[in-house]
Amino acid sequence: MRKIHKNIVWLFILAFFVGESLLILVGSINFKSKLNYTLKDYTIQLKTSYESIFNTYELASDIVFEQIINKPEVLSLYSRAYKSNEKRQAEIRDSLYQMLNPVYLGLKTNVIKYLHFHLPDNRSFLRFHSPEKFGDDLTDVRESVRIANAEKILVQGFENGKIYNGFRFVYPLSYKGKHIGTVETSISFGVVNDMLYKQANNVYAFILKKSVLDKNVFDDEKSNYVKSALSDNWVEEKKFLHYDNTGENFTKETLEKLDRIIKKKYQNKLNENQAFSVFVNLKKSKYIVSFVPIINIKKEYVAYIISYTSDNYSNRYINSFITFIIVGSLLVLIITILFYVIYFKNITIESQHGALVESEERYKHIYNTIDIGIITTTLDGRIILANTKLLDLLNCKSLEELQTRNIQDFYVKPEERKTIIDNLSSEKSNRIEGEILWKNTNEKPLLIKFSTKKHIDNEGNPFAESVIQDITALRALEDSLKISELSLRKSNAAKDQFFSILAHDLRGPFNSLLGLTEIIALYPETIEEGKKTQFIQSIYRSIKNLYNLIENLLEWSRTQNGTISFNPTEVELKALVQNTINLLSEVVSSKEIDILANISSDIKLIADENMLKTIIRNLISNSIKFTHKNGLIKIYLGKTISKNDKDFIEIIVEDNGVGINKNDIDKLFKIESDFTNAGTEGEKGSGLGLVLVNEFVKKHEGSIKIESKKEVGTKVIFTFPILS
Repeated sequence: MRKIHKNIVWLFILAFFVGESLLILVGSINFKSKLNYTLKDYTIQLKTSYESIFNTYELASDIVFEQIINKPEVLSLYSRAYKSNEKRQAEIRDSLYQMLNPVYLGLKTNVIKYLHFHLPDNRSFLRFHSPEKFGDDLTDVRESVRIANAEKILVQGFENGKIYNGFRFVYPLSYKGKHIGTVETSISFGVVNDMLYKQANNVYAFILKKSVLDKNVFDDEKSNYVKSALSDNWVEEKKFLHYDNTGENFTKETLEKLDRIIKKKYQNKLNENQAFSVFVNLKKSKYIVSFVPIINIKKEYVAYIISYTSDNYSNRYINSFITFIIVGSLLVLIITILFYVIYFKNITIESQHGALVESEERYKHIYNTIDIGIITTTLDGRIILANTKLLDLLNCKSLEELQTRNIQDFYVKPEERKTIIDNLSSEKSNRIEGEILWKNTNEKPLLIKFSTKKHIDNEGNPFAESVIQDITALRALEDSLKISELSLRKSNAAKDQFFSILAHDLRGPFNSLLGLTEIIALYPETIEEGKKTQFIQSIYRSIKNLYNLIENLLEWSRTQNGTISFNPTEVELKALVQNTINLLSEVVSSKEIDILANISSDIKLIADENMLKTIIRNLISNSIKFTHKNGLIKIYLGKTISKNDKDFIEIIVEDNGVGINKNDIDKLFKIESDFTNAGTEGEKGSGLGLVLVNEFVKKHEGSIKIESKKEVGTKVIFTFPILS
């Protein structure tokens, strides 16, 4: 049985490939035939269009000759030119030009581009397009003129000239039975190009053999030609360059690319003097370029008319070929598969049934064990199906319990469900993703990330299937990490500032101490007694400043690491302020500053005494530092404020010192701002004092603010809990 099965499979494969090969062969022959027919058709179209235009202008030229030139007054005047001397010829030339130029200008606009009279000996007599050029012998270069004079017959066709090339009609002239010369009407390629463009909106070019140019054209007129982009052996007139006459479907860049491809693949074909067309592929676009050779009056192939056309057929043929192959292949495949299916129907059904059962079991296992909630609902919110994870998430014991609710019941904002369904129902998207707030049956809020997609069941009814992930804990962790990061950044900034103060502000006092003690230690005999006293006082001040700085640093450090103790007790404010003033009396005396403390002895605060001392000491020290000699510092109480069932009293330290810029006030309480100024007598500071004051005031649930004006003074107002 297995061997028979294997043989039938091989027979199926062989039949399919044989049929496929025949289809490709037939399709390829048909495709190539259509392409060749299209190319031939385009070649014939260009050739027919060119010939019809030539015939049209032949008729127009005959009318011009009979109605305008072959008239007695013209013939009579011109008949005297051949035997006249140069002066008389010049007079005749001028008269003839004056007589016919108005007519020529009208013809030039509409029909005839060139009008040229020749003498019986083939010399040029008058070129209306270049009247200053005359007298040159055209015998060797203008076969049409030579034949028309010699045989006295009409000669017409393409011919190159001394200046330009054209499609010429040369008529013999006679007056009173005597041959008096010839006249030529001609049109340029520009006229032909315009007519071709009117018939088919394509781009046209006209190229001439370079050897013809070298042999015939005046040397000073050769600059009117440029080398053709298609071949070095061909040239193109500048004023008729096809790059300057692009159509709607062509750009100059496109034409240049097409010419490069044609030059590479087909330039040798130009030497065969045959009409032909070629397909050229350029990225996603296809083009047909057609060539029709032009024979001159000598029956020589000397030029080509070329058309550039957008290809609207090959893609159609390719699509037809592909469709033919696909449809044919499908038919062969379907027939063979039908046979295979019928033959092995029972085996296949049994195998598929087993695989289906296994797949269903696998899907159920994944569906109910995956750590992501999955729920299926109708668009109006009726719950169809949900997995175990979703039941756990919403605190439901069973699917039946969940199905008693509408999915909208679990939305914190039910209107958001309507927005989701509206977006799904629109044509813009059939999938919606985002984050939204849900709640479970216990009203516990859940931040969920969801992806909902709309489907259509077998009966055409829409339903929504959503994948749900609880990100409540994840978002809380993210928020916690952000807070920790911010705290860590602040802590690092504070540490950086702390070390900056240690490195910078401790150095100043130590340098002062080292300098003074070095002089005393090394050169004691040179120091007068009065100077020694000054040195000792300076040393004392430096040590005092250093002590205050270290004390502030230590206290600030303890606030940062949480080791500072906080023991609020009953504190008499007046005594504490007076003790602080006494400690600072030496500095106050040296600057001759008055300090007025107007505080009642009845005022009792609830405060940590050490912290309050630090606050008062720093505020008075700052006022001393920034107050000039003979200045005034006032310490007094403000109004009482109630906050959070507690009474607070305003304590004010005011001076008439240098003041602070308004923009700098906020920097005073931030250690990371590193803001500090020297005192009125160069006193150094660390910028740490007011940071400590701010933290200690907040520790007591108080507030602090600064009011200041430059060169007027500063007022520091802070609140502290008062004993009721």
